[in-house]
Amino acid sequence: MRAAVIGGRLQGLEAVYLARKAGWDTVLVDIKSSVPAQNMADTFYLTDARRKDELAAVLSGSDIIIPALENRAVLANLIETAEVLDIPLALDLHAYDLSSSKIASDQLFEDIGVAYPKHWP
Repeated sequence: MRAAVIGGRLQGLEAVYLARKAGWDTVLVDIKSSVPAQNMADTFYLTDARRKDELAAVLSGSDIIIPALENRAVLANLIETAEVLDIPLALDLHAYDLSSSKIASDQLFEDIGVAYPKHWP
């Protein structure tokens, strides 16, 4: 199994670590030349994940793509690239949109009657 992790900071470090523990080969992609997960991954590519042509070349041959960042433009590009390459993408964009917004998630909790911490004045 070859997992491509996009983003090498804290989330990427966790994703690479867990993928390696599962016995998977890992490919890390980041726009910065020095990120925490860089030395843990089997392969590191210094690539801007917003550039579709470069990203497609790096991801080709991967069995799964794991986004480990919160850049909406990159996430949108990953969705398109994963579809073109027919590689599963570990992303639920609707869930991401909901959980990345405190206002939206609080409204959901309110709507379904789940208790949540109220905001400090």
